[in-house]
Amino acid sequence: MVFDGISLQHTGNGYTAPPCCSLKNSERHGTNMVVKKLSVREIEASITQLPVRDLTKLVRWLEDYQAQLWDKQIEEDLEAGRLDTLLAEVDREYQAGLSQPL
Repeated sequence: MVFDGISLQHTGNGYTAPPCCSLKNSERHGTNMVVKKLSVREIEASITQLPVRDLTKLVRWLEDYQAQLWDKQIEEDLEAGRLDTLLAEVDREYQAGLSQPL
C-alpha cells in the first residue's frame, strides 16, 4: 500500500514503513517503523480534525484505492469464470443486434 508517497507493507500488527520515514501514530521496531492499527472510530475522529486540503487528498487517495480494489475483484472474477455466463449473454445480445452505441 502506498500512502502519501510512502510504500507501506502490511504486517500482522499494522504496516511497516522504510526506516527513512517518519509517520504519526508509529513506533520503531528495529530498523522499521510500525504504524499502529486504529479502530474505525479513531480513524473517523482523526478525519474530522483534518484541514480541508488534507481531507481532499485523503478522499482522492480513498477513491483511487477503492478503484484498485474494484479492478482487482473484476480480474479475479474473470479469471475464476464467475462472469462467463454474463459475458456470454452480452455476446448473444450484441450478435442479435440488441445493443446500442453509448
